[in-house]
Amino acid sequence: FSAFTPASGTELWKSDGTLAGTVLVRVILAGTGSSSPSVLTNVNGTLYFRAFTFAEGTELWKSDGTAAGTVLVSNINPSTASSTPTSITNVYGAAYMNATTAAAGAEIWRSDGTSAGTTQVGDLLPGATSSTPANLTVIGSLLFFTARGPELGASELFVVNAALPPDIVVEQPAGTNLVDGAATVGFGPVSVGGSRDLVFTVRNVGIADLTAFSFSVDGANSGDFSVAALPASSATALREPSGVSPMASREQTTSCCGEPASPMSSCRMPP
Repeated sequence: FSAFTPASGTELWKSDGTLAGTVLVRVILAGTGSSSPSVLTNVNGTLYFRAFTFAEGTELWKSDGTAAGTVLVSNINPSTASSTPTSITNVYGAAYMNATTAAAGAEIWRSDGTSAGTTQVGDLLPGATSSTPANLTVIGSLLFFTARGPELGASELFVVNAALPPDIVVEQPAGTNLVDGAATVGFGPVSVGGSRDLVFTVRNVGIADLTAFSFSVDGANSGDFSVAALPASSATALREPSGVSPMASREQTTSCCGEPASPMSSCRMPP
């Protein structure tokens, strides 16, 4: 929440419901001036809000409840001009909002919490004229809002299909994500005539269901590995809540080795 003190102005605070646990999170605008955090919105456990600094104006910020984790997401309207985000809304773990730029006016924007991932969704009124999106409302995978369109004049109802495709992460061991293109997994020592198994988990952390997959073993030493499929009956499906909508999480047991690319995979090194 936002609170004022003479020493720091209006800044971001948090509380666990006790006097001792009610503390200042960060002084965003140094001194007695105020960054005035507002439009505070929970997006899957991360607090998104707008705040003011002399360097960037009023822009999009986020916080994990720590000083170090309270950071500017993106200077949407460059330099000291303000984008002044409004109607920040959680849609499948992304923050949708109305934000203003000199080039496009006030339009609908989306952020994944990174500067590169903070982008304009559309320009309903091309050029610097504002469509002024408002009343952002999530129903299922759809984001409804009112805005002015190029041929409509007055505000009308618009919709964005915000559903995400399957988004795959590979884990080894379970719970530890492998970085795409950079991860290495060692089998450790294998005695002559022996073998060693490794299990890889492919988890769907997206919104849409994963209905098909494939895997392969390649590279100079691909012949050193064997692949054996496990029974399809071992497939399981789990659904977990995520923000305002359910998130499909799929785990399936099969086998692979070398380069992991299948759910719950087992790899065996031949003797």
